[in-house]
Amino acid sequence: MIRGESKVTRSRLERVAIVYVCQSTLVQIREHTESTRRQYDLADLAARMG
Repeated sequence: MIRGESKVTRSRLERVAIVYVCQSTLVQIREHTESTRRQYDLADLAARMG
């Protein structure tokens, strides 16, 4: 792979993506902050990729 070249193909970037972020309870949100942060980071990455 050429440096700077993405493994993600143009046809993949043109597809619609749906990101579902969910924590079941308030306790999970309070106690599992790393999981919540990772889910939102993945949603942000999808948004940046278009």
